[in-house]
Amino acid sequence: MPTRLRRVALAVTAVAIVAIAGGVTYAVADIGGGGVINGCYKSANGQLRLIDPPADSCNPSETAISWSQTGPQGPKGDKGDPGPQGPVGPQGAKGDKGDPGAQGATGATGATGATGATGATGPQGQPGATGPQGATGPQGPTGPQGPPGPSSVRTTGFVSLTPGNTRTLFSVNGVALIAVCKAGPTTEVDITATTTFAVYSTQSTSLGSLGGGVTSGTQVPIASAFGPIDGGRFNLVGNSGAALNGTFLSYSGGDNTCNYESTAITDNGASGPSLAARKSTASGQSSAARTARTIARPAVHGRKGH
Repeated sequence: MPTRLRRVALAVTAVAIVAIAGGVTYAVADIGGGGVINGCYKSANGQLRLIDPPADSCNPSETAISWSQTGPQGPKGDKGDPGPQGPVGPQGAKGDKGDPGAQGATGATGATGATGATGATGPQGQPGATGPQGATGPQGPTGPQGPPGPSSVRTTGFVSLTPGNTRTLFSVNGVALIAVCKAGPTTEVDITATTTFAVYSTQSTSLGSLGGGVTSGTQVPIASAFGPIDGGRFNLVGNSGAALNGTFLSYSGGDNTCNYESTAITDNGASGPSLAARKSTASGQSSAARTARTIARPAVHGRKGH
């Protein structure tokens, strides 16, 4: 260290010792801002004086010096031993309300409660949509015979049958006209009573003129042909006095079918003397003759190959 600086340092130290030992107190103004102490050192005699720079300055024969009132930061010391346990502090003030906790787990199902009272009946609901059409029901039984109706024209249209089958062409006023298809094929037209009794008068190409009476459950052939066209007329009267009058046409088809067509008029006026006259005419014929009549088949009725 240079000699001059050693002297300054010694002078500062000496001033500090003298000030402490002598109880000297310097004005606060002698300490500059930031805790810096300013002074003037005179090297000729080693004197040191403190100055306040804003109000004073060093003489030409003096050297300006300064030092910090607080020394530099020393190195970090060793960690001290733990102190003794302090006494329990007083109860602190009540803290603020905490945030809501997380959702808890679902609890077990409780016991079933008692059945509550029946509630009041609700208002009537709106009508529902119309349901789909139901299936057709089975055929009902045949109803009783209705009263005779007024006279009317009826027609069967074209009817085609195969051998072994029958079809009722008309069934009115207690009498019925029936188409019968037999092997060959042979076309046959029968009559029967649908009540207790009926009388008839017929004429056909195949069997000629016929007449008589017929009871319920009995069928009487009035025409029978194999091959060619057959036809004729019929007059039928039931025991109620109502009549069925008309014509028919039948023939065998080349496709092994029997074909029929008929038109009739229902007449409900056959009663009293008119009915008696018809029954008398029918009863004038021998029942035995009607029963014994043989259905002749002309040779010209055959078809090729038969």
